[in-house]
Amino acid sequence: MSVARAAEVRARAEHLKKQRDLLVAKRKKEREEGFIGTGQLDPNGQLPAPAARPAPAALPPQSELKRGAGFSSGSDENVPPSDADGRAMLTRSLASNMKASLLGEDAQSLELQQRIETHQRKADFENTKAQLMAEMDAAKDSGF
Repeated sequence: MSVARAAEVRARAEHLKKQRDLLVAKRKKEREEGFIGTGQLDPNGQLPAPAARPAPAALPPQSELKRGAGFSSGSDENVPPSDADGRAMLTRSLASNMKASLLGEDAQSLELQQRIETHQRKADFENTKAQLMAEMDAAKDSGF
């Protein structure tokens, strides 16, 4: 990266930091004005201290996290085999639908697009081949 570009990037970063600081100050001022309007300032004219947050609860064991997400290992005694098969099929269909949505197309249109591209490549190849043959015939006729 050139020195001029690095200086430009640094200047832009500084400008963005200043803009962020201005926005933070503006929001703080608006928040303070809101507290003044509602009379929620303490006697010294200061904003009230934020309430102490309760300590986060301990995370449940990993097996509980999986169960809450609908995960099952398939070894649950209380799940009939037909439900397990249904869950497996549902999981596969959801996975394929998610994959298709990430691609932005469904499988059929993706397959069609691949066939169209293959046809276009073949047509380009045939056109190039015909042009080369014509050039070769022209070179033979001219005596090369």
